[in-house]
Amino acid sequence: MPQTSERLLQGFKILVVDDAADNRLLVSRFLTLSGAEVKAVASGAEGVSEAMNSKFNLILMDIQMPVMDGYEAVMRLRSKGCCAPIVALTAHAMPSERKRCLASGFNAYLTKPIVRQQLLETVAEWGRPSALASGDFTPIEDSQQGPSQQPARQAEHQNPLHKER
Repeated sequence: MPQTSERLLQGFKILVVDDAADNRLLVSRFLTLSGAEVKAVASGAEGVSEAMNSKFNLILMDIQMPVMDGYEAVMRLRSKGCCAPIVALTAHAMPSERKRCLASGFNAYLTKPIVRQQLLETVAEWGRPSALASGDFTPIEDSQQGPSQQPARQAEHQNPLHKER
């Protein structure tokens, strides 16, 4: 029997990092309604601090933030040994942005505006507690790696309205 979206993320602890209060509120609401425990912060620096001081199943990270953007934040987290899955959130739906995100240490990529079902599916796939135990969420270092080097779950997650052509 498939899980309903109300319980899909039961037991998940998720960090949302976004400088826009409305995005933090919307994403947090979608996640908590699906059973997740959510911590939301407004900057890349706060995100790095929270991620290094608490355990999360997954981090959702905005790309464009003042002071410390998502690219710098993910670089700092990875250099400090953070291996939690990190999903980029961006309004830029260009293929080059997706490649840059994945090459920078993000595990997956979602575009804004956020599509609820896609957000929940991505979080469920990347943040499932068994992924933490098995360590099967290694970030892509180079988007040109061959299929045998990429985890099977390293799929791109884009808004269906913004598919690459």
